Amino acid sequence: MNRRTFAIAIASGIALLMIGPKRQATAASQAQVRQAGDIPYATGGVSEEGRESLKAIAQEFNVKLVLATRSGAYLSDVGVKVNDEHGHPVLAAKSDGPWFFAKLPSGHYTIEASSNGTVVKKAVNVGARGQSEVDFRWDD
Repeated sequence: MNRRTFAIAIASGIALLMIGPKRQATAASQAQVRQAGDIPYATGGVSEEGRESLKAIAQEFNVKLVLATRSGAYLSDVGVKVNDEHGHPVLAAKSDGPWFFAKLPSGHYTIEASSNGTVVKKAVNVGARGQSEVDFRWDD
């Protein structure tokens, strides 16, 4: 192998090493739709890439939860429970980040979000169209 061929091989190898991790990070930051029974949901948004990934699929969901402290610091690892108007559980999951999206049938629901032992309950009406956003805030 002459010097020129060797230099090209080294440069190609370096380029592949630089591209590889970026591809892995992009794949890891793509939002994953999960199922809780019949209810699809997606969660995340800790990083800017994670929020962009969720924005790309947000129109698939009719409920968006925002989970943060009163000062605006985003939270993750928040327990989310959704009960229908009769108090029957519809969804129970853990949020991986400050945004939690779900696709619920039209109706009235109570959502319980728990962080560090504090539970916040809110009611939401989910219509046939549009997206209902529910903002949950905890003391700092």
